[in-house]
Amino acid sequence: MVRSARVLPAILKSSRTTPPGSSCGSWPPCTTRPPATAPIVTGLLVGVYAGLVLLTTQVFRIHTPVAVAAATLAAAALFNPLRRRVQQVVDRRFNRARYDADQTVAAFAARLKDAVDLDSVRDDLAGVVHHALEPAHVSVWISQRD
Repeated sequence: MVRSARVLPAILKSSRTTPPGSSCGSWPPCTTRPPATAPIVTGLLVGVYAGLVLLTTQVFRIHTPVAVAAATLAAAALFNPLRRRVQQVVDRRFNRARYDADQTVAAFAARLKDAVDLDSVRDDLAGVVHHALEPAHVSVWISQRD
């Protein structure tokens, strides 16, 4: 009982800390990474690893540690691409505002490549900011350099 009494305050203290990826100190976190990403990626990687191990040991009848090592390396190599893809899908589904903002910024950057008139760039920037963020007032200050 004494041991559990010491552990409980540590657990409560750790539950009040800001989770990784969070941009604020509240719970649930106002984060750009919904907590659904990690379990999905973990489940997919476990499935890939188990599938590769079963494929090499049962189907191809390779019973050496090299087969398990190759499956481990394959699962490790798939981690970052799989995490990025799952993050995009989760953002598109659950964090629509961020996904729309990313598309708005990309579209503005594409239009900016062809713009040469400073007034049109300023107006376009103010329009994009107003559309994406909906502020009460937008000001664009441009420094005059001679």
